[in-house]
Amino acid sequence: MYYDIRFKAYIPNTEEPVQLIINLEIQLNDTPGYPLVTRGFYYCARMISEQYGTIFTGEHYEKLQKVYSIWICPDPAKKRRNGIFRYHTVQDTVLGKPYETLGSYDLMEVVIVNLGDADKESDLEILDLLNTLFSLSTSSETKKKRLQKDFGIAMTEEFESEVQDMCNLGKALVEQGIEQGVEKKNLSLAKMMIKDKESLDKIEKYTGFSADKLKEIAASIGTNLTA
Repeated sequence: MYYDIRFKAYIPNTEEPVQLIINLEIQLNDTPGYPLVTRGFYYCARMISEQYGTIFTGEHYEKLQKVYSIWICPDPAKKRRNGIFRYHTVQDTVLGKPYETLGSYDLMEVVIVNLGDADKESDLEILDLLNTLFSLSTSSETKKKRLQKDFGIAMTEEFESEVQDMCNLGKALVEQGIEQGVEKKNLSLAKMMIKDKESLDKIEKYTGFSADKLKEIAASIGTNLTA
């Protein structure tokens, strides 16, 4: 798997080359208990600091290259569907005439893309494309037909293979989400049964956790297991 993607590109309508360092994340749970944007900025800061010794040395901070952390959420809460949010650093002039160029401080950017229903159009074509491409419920054959008919993307043998891989990834994400949900449910049940002084055998039977795992859970809530 590739998480950090580094490549060169040209700024639109110019021939000015830029080096982009992209961190791309697929996030099934868009409310993991902390703001995704905060985690995105943490990744950006890490990608900035990692450039020392590779992109530049000494005090040549002017060679720092802009980094992006892009988060695609295939199944966000209904009220947050079909949204693209961009967070980046800006200059706020409190007093005086600004003299720094945009490239001196605009060095990190977090983008969160909340997808929607592949069967419903949004107000943005690129979002409709992503909704089709990353849909967790649309078959690979349907995706290929839509991509070719609605977006004019030629279905080469290589691209068809990649679409199939993405469908397999979608299924894996759903299965992972189900597994995480079951694990969370069993953990809550184990804590409740431990607090109620249920027997070890009974807790093992209803949660599927081993005795060693249950001892760890009991210790985490400051109590002991009942034999």
